[in-house]
Amino acid sequence: MKKAKSYKILVVDDKPDNLRTLVDQMERMHLNIQALQETDARNAFEIAQLEVPDLIITDWEMPDMNGIEFIEALQISKYTREIPVIMCTGIMTSSLNLKTALDAGAVDYIRKPVDPLEFQARVLSMLQLGDSFKTIQQQMKQLESQKQEIAQEKLKSDHLLENILPKEIAKELKLNGVAKPRSFDSVTVMFTDFVGFTSYAEGTSPEELVQELNACFCAFDEIVLRHGVEKIKTIGDAYMCAGGLPVSNDSHPFDVYKAAKEIVDFMEIRKKQHIENGTDYLNLRIGIHTGPIIAGTVGINKFQYDIWGDTVNLASRIESNGEAGKINISESTYLLIKEKVNCSYRGEIDVKGKGKQKMYFTD
Repeated sequence: MKKAKSYKILVVDDKPDNLRTLVDQMERMHLNIQALQETDARNAFEIAQLEVPDLIITDWEMPDMNGIEFIEALQISKYTREIPVIMCTGIMTSSLNLKTALDAGAVDYIRKPVDPLEFQARVLSMLQLGDSFKTIQQQMKQLESQKQEIAQEKLKSDHLLENILPKEIAKELKLNGVAKPRSFDSVTVMFTDFVGFTSYAEGTSPEELVQELNACFCAFDEIVLRHGVEKIKTIGDAYMCAGGLPVSNDSHPFDVYKAAKEIVDFMEIRKKQHIENGTDYLNLRIGIHTGPIIAGTVGINKFQYDIWGDTVNLASRIESNGEAGKINISESTYLLIKEKVNCSYRGEIDVKGKGKQKMYFTD
């Protein structure tokens, strides 16, 4: 059985007889009401701060602090400003008095001597309005909480999307629901691959293997980001990135070269650390090629920003024909960076499916 709702009503009147009359009328309403009685408005104000009643009924003419001053004080306090107040007085005989009471913050009035039916009707009406107001407040709080949760989830999804996709592509996807594929006339693509990875994996525990790959790839991520190069994906132990997209620029051959050089330096430092610790280490090959590509997003549940074209295939072949600890570049990349980067010609190397290709090592 549902428990009857209880109400707390503070009644303020400097005459004890009046208090008894009002409390008696409340008892006749057959509601679960706890009546708080006070003859001094200042004391009543302190009680209201502690008890926070559902309704306050106050006299107007009282010593020290009158009813208007009492209501105004209640309106200032954050604990009591939303409690409905009924002015119960015998001087509510003019529209000016009524306006004064309402302006102070009263929501209703009852004339003395009290008419039982009027009193009970007005008190019940205020309690019902109070219940409705509290219900609306709770609903608003729930809505606000839901809005905050939705906003937080949106931030998480936006952050996740920007981690998966380039920011420009993620923005386009959020605005339009789709990111259009684009062709680029000149992009520099870099592949890295660990030499002897299969044998290394066979002699390493799964935990150590994943830990080492994660340490290397996280470092690569930071390096390419710092040089304005876009990570495309990892494929097993291979790492693929590109410069000059999704926003075209003229610096991409140098950006990718500088990222590659920093990656080589990182791997050399890590190699020394492993030697000092007496543990196995990985060697890395790097291949770079510049040319046209097509870029776009694929997938439905898991988006992937990817690039396609002969440039990608040749960049992979350049990497596989490189040497551990060195940066191997194609002729097209060499022609773009040769004025600023020292390169050594390797000659023409036969590449599977591509014929002979001129290749260079950078310093």
